[in-house]
Amino acid sequence: MFKKIFILVILSILTSSIFAATEDNNTSVAAISEQTIVASYDELPIKLHKDQVFAVKIKVLGKLKSGVVLTYVCTNDIGIKQLNQNTSFNIQDDGSFILTLLYKVVAQKVRTPDIMVNFTGGNEKDANILEGRTYDIEEVPESPFSTGVLAQSMKINNKKIDKYDSSNNIIVLDISAKLANIEDFKIKNVAQQGINNIKQGRYESSILYYLVIPATQDTIEFQYFNTSTDQLETVAVKLDLSNIEDKVSTQTDLSPKSPDKALYVFIVVTLIATTLYAIYYFKRERIFLILIIVVIGAGFLFLFVPNEQAKIKKDCVVYLLPTESSTPFFKADIDTPVEKIKEADGYIKIKLKNGKIGWVRAECVSKN
Repeated sequence: MFKKIFILVILSILTSSIFAATEDNNTSVAAISEQTIVASYDELPIKLHKDQVFAVKIKVLGKLKSGVVLTYVCTNDIGIKQLNQNTSFNIQDDGSFILTLLYKVVAQKVRTPDIMVNFTGGNEKDANILEGRTYDIEEVPESPFSTGVLAQSMKINNKKIDKYDSSNNIIVLDISAKLANIEDFKIKNVAQQGINNIKQGRYESSILYYLVIPATQDTIEFQYFNTSTDQLETVAVKLDLSNIEDKVSTQTDLSPKSPDKALYVFIVVTLIATTLYAIYYFKRERIFLILIIVVIGAGFLFLFVPNEQAKIKKDCVVYLLPTESSTPFFKADIDTPVEKIKEADGYIKIKLKNGKIGWVRAECVSKN
């Protein structure tokens, strides 16, 4: 009898334990099924290089009702600069939400941020925290052709070549790149170069880049570090030297005055002198001979009178022609003295101290 009672007690204890375990398991499942959102990394770089631009993507899954709000907070990041400050979650075709954060490496030690994804709607609240990752920054291989740009891809959209002076050409390249520090683009061993315009998109950015090269050079080669293939990629640009617009007259045509002004003076002096001589021929009065000599002398003196002195303001860009789409060839680092030649359609033709001549917007010029 005692033995049967003992067995029944043991069975009762085991049964109670099984039911208790089942209840605990059901509670855990219910908690998971009622969880509002699940956030995870959709893209995170494996390694990083100095100056690299990269993306961190967060994917959120969950049943989000109307009126709910997804927000995020980033903390504890080190050695990176966020490039898209005011970004938010975007809904995808499959009902998920994607957050894309763009950063640039600015130090040797980097840690991506801890990201807290918050869900709020009515009386409901939930949050997921994704821990950041620490990186030891890797060096980019050295190359004499490197531009200092790191990108997933790069391409030349368009190019233009013009004559700069008697021995050089100026080239303008429309360059676009994906996830790139394209603002750092610079070709080594080129004295005159610069970026005229930068356009930043979500993933792709572009620049209008110009450089001055010898008139006989028919190829431009440079390299960028491809972050997808983890190696240097070479870009070669072929130039058609047979199809160059001659812009020499817009830059070096004053010596010491522009030919158009010299021609104008010559025509005026010739007309006046001819008229005075015709009068002298009929009247035979010496005064008209003296006037002819005075007019010719005044014409020569006028040719050597200096142009009006002025200055162009800091950051002013000098163009080859007086148009918005013209090629830039100089940017003033400081207020720069120039000679003012003439005005046309909101632009002023100026001469730099090095003898180059170009056009600037009228608002860039002030009195010396």
